[in-house]
Amino acid sequence: MHKGEYRLGKYKIIEYGERLITWETHAALGEQVSGKCVQLGDVLVIGHADHHETGYLIGEFLDLLDSLPAWKKTRYYCFAPELLDVVTGQEQTDESLERRSSRADAQSSQDMSPGKFRLGHYLISVAAEGAVSWKSAAGNGRIVSGRCEVLGPGILFIGPQESEEAGKAKEDFLAELNRSPQWDRTAIWSRQAVLRLCRPEQAEEDRHRHQTERPRPPAPPREKRQRPDPDRSTTAAGTPYREVVISFFGRAAQRMKIFRLGLGEWKNWWKYLAAAVLAAFLIGLVAAVTLVKKHESHKSGKHHERHDDHRE
Repeated sequence: MHKGEYRLGKYKIIEYGERLITWETHAALGEQVSGKCVQLGDVLVIGHADHHETGYLIGEFLDLLDSLPAWKKTRYYCFAPELLDVVTGQEQTDESLERRSSRADAQSSQDMSPGKFRLGHYLISVAAEGAVSWKSAAGNGRIVSGRCEVLGPGILFIGPQESEEAGKAKEDFLAELNRSPQWDRTAIWSRQAVLRLCRPEQAEEDRHRHQTERPRPPAPPREKRQRPDPDRSTTAAGTPYREVVISFFGRAAQRMKIFRLGLGEWKNWWKYLAAAVLAAFLIGLVAAVTLVKKHESHKSGKHHERHDDHRE
């Protein structure tokens, strides 16, 4: 019997009792996929798909999701294949997650005493106050680091890189890493990037919480930049910039004046140019007419000579 149905992104979350939780979602045309969920503290883990059946069309399924209340019983959710076993590095199965969920006292008996441990290529450090951090070797002799978070009954989430130390010897770091014992404070680990907020508005709450936990150092005062005085600034040759600018624009104005004067004189000469062009056209026309008349008279003379020869 259903205890409750909720909406979580594109999934419908169904509670049947104290521990049994399932999920459903739309897959293909009229197909519905479902599986089991496991709640580990403040994380809802969506397990592998284990059932396919004919269901709603995509529009009908989305309308059904919109009618359901939002899932608010955990802050985060992730998927089972994203969680890894600390010892083997294998993905978590639904059965292993259910066994861990059934241990109600796992989180209370968790040992978080100070120390340094090895987890793959990460060096995990637990401080005296319980804060957990990580370090790892990067390229060019850099050692990068960040914070970790332990959620649920024994899940270590490695956060993003927050700082780096330059000039560190990689050999020294690897030697310390190899000397450290295997991480055994949690049975499961993953990277914090796999955690998804169940409610989008929680992003602002988390940002405010992180700023409160780790306030940013005050920014150094910005130096007031002074604008250069054009009257006092000089070029490499020692000439004041003011004189250079005035000289440049003065020469430009002088060139524009000469251009305008030349343009005015050209307006007075266009009449003479038009007369010269007209005279050249008339001379060419007379020469062409003269050539045509000479050619016609020459042809006429040859015709008369041929006629006289024929009569003889």
